[in-house]
Amino acid sequence: VTLTSGLTPGYSRVLQSEEGVDVAPIFYRNQADQDLKLADSLRQLSRRYGPDGIVVLSMRTDAAACAARLKGVVDKVPVLPFGKTSNSAQAIVHYGSVYAYKGMESPVVILTDVEELDCDQAAALLYVGMTRARLALHMLMNERLRSVYGRLLIQGLKAQREGSA
Repeated sequence: VTLTSGLTPGYSRVLQSEEGVDVAPIFYRNQADQDLKLADSLRQLSRRYGPDGIVVLSMRTDAAACAARLKGVVDKVPVLPFGKTSNSAQAIVHYGSVYAYKGMESPVVILTDVEELDCDQAAALLYVGMTRARLALHMLMNERLRSVYGRLLIQGLKAQREGSA
């Protein structure tokens, strides 16, 4: 998490260890491609963790979020905004903005609508979204961020190595 965002909080001793959190960067070409990749991630992660252990967080508002375009269902699993419920006893995947989920956590987080990585505000929001995941994190990022993401990882690894030297 700190490798990608470049942020290290002063309160890190109270955070759970990020060891063991599976991080999967997934790059999309356009909005339609992101929608498909989100649905694929939901299917894959639902089989492993169950729908009720998954939350979809967006860097955008609820109305503009990728999950809002899913039409409410993926493979018969309701995908609803935070606070909404289903009429059935079926497990639900909830979605919303990173801001709305600040201070909470989930076993699995799918972080969507990542369009920027190299400004302080985007890095801070990314950090908050990433640290909500306890077991698995899928990050759906625009393809144009692939080289920026790689550069951030390399910079983070170098800083980590220098800090432990």
